[in-house]
Amino acid sequence: MTEPWDTDRDLDAGAVIRTLRCHFQRLTPDSVEYLGSGWDYDAYLVAETVVRFPRQREVAERLDREDAILRFVSSALGSDVAVPRITLWGEPGPDFPYRFFGHRLLPGMSADDPRAAQSEELAADLGRALTAVHSIPRPAARDAGFDREEETCRERYEETLGLLTEVVRSSRCRLGRAPGSRRARHSLLSTRVRIDSSTTTSVRTTSSSSGALAGSAG
Repeated sequence: MTEPWDTDRDLDAGAVIRTLRCHFQRLTPDSVEYLGSGWDYDAYLVAETVVRFPRQREVAERLDREDAILRFVSSALGSDVAVPRITLWGEPGPDFPYRFFGHRLLPGMSADDPRAAQSEELAADLGRALTAVHSIPRPAARDAGFDREEETCRERYEETLGLLTEVVRSSRCRLGRAPGSRRARHSLLSTRVRIDSSTTTSVRTTSSSSGALAGSAG
């Protein structure tokens, strides 16, 4: 049975290197670092650039909308929440069939990393960051061309519950490493917190001792 997170194309480090060499003169790596995969993208690190490759055709077809959303959120939130800015666009080629994009690496480590300090400050910063995102006025979003999804909370709850039940039953994903939800659209960085769910939902912290969180404005 095909799962929502299954990919419809092949990709490995060798194909990534060949694709980047084919498209970009300034990116001619001998090696790349695999960062992870979610429902929508496989992510690789090249120098200080994160390159995201769509896992399915339908994801590749909405890259322009993804870029527009990031630009809108960035302009709406100002310096309080720094949003990744797409600086690299790649076109289909012999080693990868879809468009792809890249942005500057956001620093830090995952908050669930054993080296990361857990603190009340982290929780408070995460709450403030999400509050800022969800405080964007709906009229402004509609004026920018982003229509509200016609879907109820109950439908989302039932869909998520069904997916979790299926994962538990099949035991196809290790605890804590299940594919990130396609619903999670945040790829944001506050002055202290990073939320990046294009691969898997994560929070970034700058040190293992202080629990202070990563950010471009702090």
